[in-house]
Amino acid sequence: LLRRAVLFLSSARNYNKYNNAKVINISELHGNVARIPTYFVSLPAYGFKFIIMKYHYPTSGTCSRAIDIEINDGVISSVAFTGGCHGNTQGIASLVKGQKPEYVIERLKGIRCGAKSTSCPDQLATALQQIMAQKAE
Repeated sequence: LLRRAVLFLSSARNYNKYNNAKVINISELHGNVARIPTYFVSLPAYGFKFIIMKYHYPTSGTCSRAIDIEINDGVISSVAFTGGCHGNTQGIASLVKGQKPEYVIERLKGIRCGAKSTSCPDQLATALQQIMAQKAE
């Protein structure tokens, strides 16, 4: 059922065709993290609501240039790095999928890459910290 609801989001022109689906698109910038776009979806015919939040974080001090993060109902559903060591960033993305942001921050914060003061995992933790700060406000 949730998979069907997510498929509804794939085509913006079809939102209102499905059982009075209500979709709110919110875009804003907070710190370095851009929220692009955030959806609150209500499907009364199916009896549930969920929130899909997408974020774009431009990294600094690493080979990767940016991180795109999707969080659904407080759980990381996808992470995609732009640039960086492809195998390593894919591994990180796969390992954090299904985890709560707080857990990922705790595990990845402070990891360094060689002589650099940060790393791709550390940048992901930083992005998640900023996202969590947005939610707290």
